[in-house]
Parts: sequence; structure tokens; C-alpha cells
Amino acid sequence: MGADDSYTNDFFRDMYNSEIDHKYKLDSADNLLVGILLALSGVGIYYLKVLPCCNLGAAEYIFLVFCGLFVAAFACAVIFVIASFWPRDKEYIASPNEWGQYVDGLKAYYTYYHTEEESERRVARDLAKLLRQKYLEAGEVNRNLNIRIMAYQTWAKYSITAAVVLLLLNAIPTYFIQCAKTETQKTEVTAFPAIQKIQIVPPNPKDKSNEQGEQSNATTANRTAKTGSAKAGAAKERVGKKQRDQGKAN
Repeated sequence: MGADDSYTNDFFRDMYNSEIDHKYKLDSADNLLVGILLALSGVGIYYLKVLPCCNLGAAEYIFLVFCGLFVAAFACAVIFVIASFWPRDKEYIASPNEWGQYVDGLKAYYTYYHTEEESERRVARDLAKLLRQKYLEAGEVNRNLNIRIMAYQTWAKYSITAAVVLLLLNAIPTYFIQCAKTETQKTEVTAFPAIQKIQIVPPNPKDKSNEQGEQSNATTANRTAKTGSAKAGAAKERVGKKQRDQGKAN
């Protein structure tokens, strides 16, 4: 194997390695895109909370239009990001163990027909030829894969950019809707203590006639109790006097 062949083999090997490194960088870019989508999903949740406050004003209509466009751009970005890291066919060269077995087989074959030096030369030539072929095939597959991933990521970036622009444009109608909601809440909070004051009713004063009636009833009950006690005392005295008279008669 000459110097030119060695240079050519190193070139194809470097091309293969560069495509593998490029694939790792694209995978890292997917992580960044996923983080951005998570942040935009928080904005979508906020829009869902604002939707019940919408009335039939101009700001509300503009807000709903921008929300629809934002959801469409966000959905496209999600689809493109998923497509970029979806499992795809990528090519790698054989493992070291497989290459070792291949070299041992070549040595056994060439040693049987040639000298040791000639067999080593032939093994090196065949190994370099096969490696170059594998580097070419795997590098081509990985290159096509990286091109597709870059295309999906580019469209995902376009969709994310559109979503961010719509987010900024929708900030104005969202501000007016939030201001209207805040004014409504302030009105409700201010009116709440007044409602409490209206509902608080002082107790009705007692009727004087009822008080006099209660006092007369109490006086009558006291008199009745005293009269009953006096009658009981008189009856007791009569019984005692009668018993004393009977004792004297006997």
C-alpha cells in the first residue's frame, strides 16, 4: 500500500468521523429546541387561563386570532422537533472484534499460499480496501441522515420564530384583557363590604307592652306563691290546735 493510498484512506475515515460528530451536535441542538418548546407551552397554558375572560370586544377577537396562529405554529414546531430526533437508520463500521476475526481469516488464507511477508502485505491491502468501502458507505448514510435532521430542525426554528413573533404581537390585546379583568376584580372586592353592611340587621328592641306583661305575670306568680304559703301555714295551725284540744279533753 503506497503513500497515496494511505492518504486516501485517512481522508475517508476523517469524513466518516466528521459525520458522526455532526450527528452528536445535532442531537444537542434537539435538546435546546425541546427546552424552548417547554417554555412556549407555559405561554399556551397562560392563554387558556385568559380565554374565559374574553368578551365580544375588538381586543378579544384579535387575541383569539393570535392564539389560533400561535397554537398552529407551536404544533408545527413540535412535529418538526419530534421528526428530527425520531429513530432513523444510521451506519457504523464493524466492531473491533469483528475486524480482528476478519484479519485472522485473511492471514490464515494468505499464509497457506504465500510467504509471511507477502501474506502481511496482502492482508494490509485487503483490510485498507474494505475499510475505505465501509467508511464510504457509512459516511454516506450518516450524511443523508444529518441533512434530513438539519432540514427538520430548520423548519422547527422557523415555526418557533413565528410563535415568538405572534407571542409579542398578542401582548397588546392580552394587556387590555388583563386590565379589564383587573378592574372587574377591583369592583367586586370594593362592593363586597357594602353587601355585608346591608345584610347586617340590628336586633329589634323589645316591646314595652311585652315587658309590662311579663312583669305583671311575674308579680301575679309571686302573689300566688305567697297566698299558697299563707294558706298552707293557716291549715297547719288549725290541725295543731285541733290536736291540742283533743288532748285536753282526754
